[in-house]
Amino acid sequence: MNCVINEHFRASNLYSQLLENVSSWYGWMDILQEPEHVKLSETVEILVPTQISSHFYILLTEICSELNQNSLGHLFTKNVTLHVSKQIGHLFTLILQQCLNNCASIPAICVQLIFDCKAFFQMFPDKQFLEISKQIEAKMDPIEVNILQEPLLRNAKLFAQRTAVYKTKICVYENSLI
Repeated sequence: MNCVINEHFRASNLYSQLLENVSSWYGWMDILQEPEHVKLSETVEILVPTQISSHFYILLTEICSELNQNSLGHLFTKNVTLHVSKQIGHLFTLILQQCLNNCASIPAICVQLIFDCKAFFQMFPDKQFLEISKQIEAKMDPIEVNILQEPLLRNAKLFAQRTAVYKTKICVYENSLI
């Protein structure tokens, strides 16, 4: 399992793609996904992500496809699932930490990265996702962060639930801790 995951992480070039996208003014559009329009009042509307960044999603899809093509699903005991989940979660936290260190303080980028952290915390329970999320929030306007808290958490939980069946073999969902 480790070699499949590591091979796909290396081949995906995820690290350099995301760092380039979050640190530049021209690359940030590539990281954003279709947002939900949330009306706070008649005049105020906010945009809240509903999907993780496409680079992360593509990588997870490739890992799942590889595991399915090689018929490795029967090897996923509870312990193996926990190990794989921890490994993927750890690799994602390393990437998100570097994104945090290099990202421009553009609210759209920060909100997408916060959403990614919250969604990954639901899928791969690692408290490091929440710490990174808080550090990204520190780059934003506190009022904006306060307004976005509830919609971001709601959408992250919904995303994790929607993808639960699709990526069940590599994700450990945190239903009992929510």
